[in-house]
Amino acid sequence: MAISLDHTPSFKLVTVEDYEPLVGAEAVERILQKASRLRDLHVAHVNSTYYGGGVAELLSSATLLMNGAGIKTGWRVIQGRPDFFSVTKKMHNALQGADINLTDLKLNIYEEVAFENAARNHLDHDIVIVHDPQPLPLIRYYRKKAPWVWRCHVDLSTPNTKLWDYLRSFIEQYDAVVLSCCRCLSMRRSSARHNASSCRRSTRSRPRIRNCPRRRSRTGLRIMTYPLICRLLCKCPASTNGRTRKA
Repeated sequence: MAISLDHTPSFKLVTVEDYEPLVGAEAVERILQKASRLRDLHVAHVNSTYYGGGVAELLSSATLLMNGAGIKTGWRVIQGRPDFFSVTKKMHNALQGADINLTDLKLNIYEEVAFENAARNHLDHDIVIVHDPQPLPLIRYYRKKAPWVWRCHVDLSTPNTKLWDYLRSFIEQYDAVVLSCCRCLSMRRSSARHNASSCRRSTRSRPRIRNCPRRRSRTGLRIMTYPLICRLLCKCPASTNGRTRKA
């Protein structure tokens, strides 16, 4: 069958507006209003694979929705050898409480792959969002000019102490840590309740990094949040003038 040279496919990205029948016009308007504050920024997401796993599924939709909302958003994936992914799988399990034997060989493999990927990825964006432990050490090899956010999708309720102490040296270099939901924050002291009133919107034209009210976790690490990302991804309540608002 002959193919017409005049054939021009017509494609359309799925947008936030397409979800209006499911979430309502008010929710769509609220999301677009918040997204409008990021339209002058260039955002990069970094994870370990384009397919397979929940993070890849999330980013495949989220990056298109962000671009559809006018936020210039890219998606980078690190490359690694099979032994690297074997090590990071063990780390993933250990962050959820499993045992791990952290040998020098494992740590060298982990950090060497991060070093190689830092050389091939030039992350000079306005915001860099790194997902999960696989690309976590990337931040060590950049001269950071903008906020870097670690987006953790792993349950950190009972992390392996030895592994956490090791990863903490990387995590503390980030400007913010974003977790999936408040339930994932059970590692914090029970008295350290989320004070929604301090997750305020910035009054500047460009968003800023603020201290998160989640205080210090049991590990001693102060959890930070990027307020708008905290509300959009973590679905935490945000307060303005003493009133709690939906994310």
